[in-house]
Amino acid sequence: MIKKYLNQTCIVKTPSTFNDYGEPTYTEVTTKCRFESGSGYAKDLDGRDVISDGTLFTASKLPGEGRVEHDDINYIIVTSRSVPKLNGTISHYETKLGKSGGR
Repeated sequence: MIKKYLNQTCIVKTPSTFNDYGEPTYTEVTTKCRFESGSGYAKDLDGRDVISDGTLFTASKLPGEGRVEHDDINYIIVTSRSVPKLNGTISHYETKLGKSGGR
């Protein structure tokens, strides 16, 4: 049902390898999404409270250590959760994003 509302695209960057300096290199995939800006608090992958800068809605799960580019702005994935339908199956995923450079 949410797929008809995913009328935007973003680039999901998944860490794949490390370069000679120990920095991750990323595999990029364009994904349909819906982005809503807005600040708020969310718990990151380590359980700390951090400020999120927006919420991304997708039909597929995003990588926990990945990054997202939307409208030429780079974000880190703060946290992601599945949203169930009434019958218990997964409807979609809501991912809280933070501005890049915070991790």
